[in-house]
Amino acid sequence: MHTVRIFIFLLIILVSQSCQPPKNTDPDIFSTHFARLRSLNNAGFDSLLIFYRQLDSLNKVSPYHGLDYLIKSTEGRMNFRKGNYHEAINCFRAAGNFYEVDSLKALSYMSIGLGYMQMAVFDSAFYYLGKSASVYEQSKNMKMWHVAKSNIAQAYYNKREPEKAVEIIRHVLPQKPETSVRLNLLHLKVNILGSNGFVDSALMLDRQVITENIHSGENYLLSSFYNNMGMCFLEKGMPDSALFYCRKSYQTDSLQGMRMNMAANLMLMGDIHKMLNHKNEANQFYMQALEIFRTDGNLDKQYWILESLEASARKDNKLEYALQLQDSMKVLSQKINSKQMNETIELLNIRFETDKKDRLLGYQENYIRSQKAIVFLLLMFLVEALFSLYLYVKNRRRQLILLQDEHDRKLSEMLVEAEQNERERIARDLHDSVCQKLAVVQMQVSMIDTPQQEKLSEIADLLKVSASDVRNISHNLFSRDLEKGIVAALTHLCEQNNYLNKNLKFEFKPDAQFVNHSFSRNIELVLYRIVQELTNNAIKYSGASHIIISLGLRQRTILLAVDDDGVGFDTDKIGESTGIGLKNIFECIRRISGKVSVVSERSGGTHFNIEIPL
Repeated sequence: MHTVRIFIFLLIILVSQSCQPPKNTDPDIFSTHFARLRSLNNAGFDSLLIFYRQLDSLNKVSPYHGLDYLIKSTEGRMNFRKGNYHEAINCFRAAGNFYEVDSLKALSYMSIGLGYMQMAVFDSAFYYLGKSASVYEQSKNMKMWHVAKSNIAQAYYNKREPEKAVEIIRHVLPQKPETSVRLNLLHLKVNILGSNGFVDSALMLDRQVITENIHSGENYLLSSFYNNMGMCFLEKGMPDSALFYCRKSYQTDSLQGMRMNMAANLMLMGDIHKMLNHKNEANQFYMQALEIFRTDGNLDKQYWILESLEASARKDNKLEYALQLQDSMKVLSQKINSKQMNETIELLNIRFETDKKDRLLGYQENYIRSQKAIVFLLLMFLVEALFSLYLYVKNRRRQLILLQDEHDRKLSEMLVEAEQNERERIARDLHDSVCQKLAVVQMQVSMIDTPQQEKLSEIADLLKVSASDVRNISHNLFSRDLEKGIVAALTHLCEQNNYLNKNLKFEFKPDAQFVNHSFSRNIELVLYRIVQELTNNAIKYSGASHIIISLGLRQRTILLAVDDDGVGFDTDKIGESTGIGLKNIFECIRRISGKVSVVSERSGGTHFNIEIPL
């Protein structure tokens, strides 16, 4: 609801604004704000938005084309930060049309080229970066020409044509570009060497650049070379050296106050310690990086670190800590979504304001504005009412589904319990009545002395076998081993099958986590019946020599797998089978909201994978 209200007020503000015709350019004002825009090259979305609002307010008081250029350029950078490269390109193109100055048009071309490079549309990227370089070359602005050529080299590297990037680097470096451009080109060369497997050459170049520029006054640019040396030593399997140079990079960034680079180095050092299984040290570095990101309000990086810590906590079975991290991640996710929505609304607001300036004219402006505000207000209240109704219906439907699921679950438990009680009764009757009577008859027959003693002996043996079969049926109907738990019951089942089937090996593999966990009686009964049915089918039909039963526990789900190395069967014909065994299994699993998958290949064995939620 809060978001809908924000949208309503933004629309009201949008309609209530007006625009004025442009006046002549004021070069002094333009120069001041252009320098401010250049100082925001690496600024985030919020800083650019504040600057955009300042320019917009100034343009409403004293509009001119120079401010229009800065406004569209700032809007382009904001879209660039959001990853809206198509919209950013349109803004940079519009900015170039506002101010017919070659150097500014060249800057717009360069921005457009960088946008296409981010989109991996390299033909367009080379076209606009080339136009930018051509304009700077014609105007003898070699400083910016070097920047344009550096960007073209980067585009070739991104396109995975390093040989062309190296050719540009060899052409530009002898012309002695500014230190920042020269170091960027050298860093690109180092990356090319490293990515092509020339790690030692990359390290040699890193050392040479650091030695030559350690006193150049551009120490902050050397941080990337220290960092690259750390990555190279990590590639060479020398983590101690990697940590040393990562610390050097971190120290260099800390002296210059480059907090984002400091945090990136802390994360890398954490990753290295994590790789070395130094968990405490790794967590210390992650927490230092997290603190920097919290102070700077970088939500995405905070989430990334928390996600990594949560994965490690789950791996170390620190479930309570993992749950705490998950809660923090949920809060961060909400903040990220809220921030992204607010930024999107701001960009929409800017776009609407730009369009509105071309529509609102003359003395009727106030009347039209108020009418549109009323219409939008009514529409938004209608939308809010419909949205509220939709949320109510959706929530009500969800509640009904949950109630139905709960009813089905209880009904399923009742059915399982009733079935088990009936099995237990039948098993008891067979064992205590039929089996006992057969034993008495067998004993009495064996005591009769008659000339047909051989015939009576056969009858006695038949009665003995029948009594054994009845006992087996009674045990299959209700296993007393379940009173000791599912692990003990399945262990005994495998031992019994191994004893009765000399050419078939049964193997039971329960996870340690599963062994130490207790389950409801109904769940254990269902698991036992499933395994019992699958193993009986394997004994009868598969011709297998090895059957493996695996039990595991993942979060709130039981994982059961039954694998054999038998002849397999066509899984597409399961539904056509006249037998009720597999159908009973699938129905039983369905009743408890479980999942089952079957993979079977001719002469490749059969694999049942079953998931049962707790």
